Amino acid sequence: MDKVKVMLLCVAIFVTAILLSGHVAAAEVHGDHRKAAHDDLICNGDLNKLRRFCRRSIANDGRRAMAPTWTCCDTVLIVDMYCLCREITPRLERAVSMERVAHVAEVCRRPIRSGTRCGSYTVPTFQMAKKKLQPPPPPKIQEERRVVPPPPPPRSPR
Repeated sequence: MDKVKVMLLCVAIFVTAILLSGHVAAAEVHGDHRKAAHDDLICNGDLNKLRRFCRRSIANDGRRAMAPTWTCCDTVLIVDMYCLCREITPRLERAVSMERVAHVAEVCRRPIRSGTRCGSYTVPTFQMAKKKLQPPPPPKIQEERRVVPPPPPPRSPR
């Protein structure tokens, strides 16, 4: 009987340890001291991919942004930009400029829809207005057609 009590106590301690370790792991993921683990969870790791391959183009470090590389554009084409816009936090915005992310997406031919809110940044209504595009040519005015009456029928000789 004592063996059964000891075994049940061991099983109870084991189960309790497993349950508590799960809660500790979840708390570590959501805390700032484990921010890398939390960043991996954002949009299936898309944020980390974007930060890894587009670091110089999207960094919020005060320096001039560089044009995106081919690998950066390839990454932009495969990540879920709308998920990133939805899930970005103010803490992450200190490292990643969402305005630059929108610009990189446009340069890589996958623009973010205008009016989309990316963190604290809202993509302008006319994203293309930033570029100095020439105005469209004025519409062509059709010339007035003059109606010319048909020539009279030839006279028959008599």
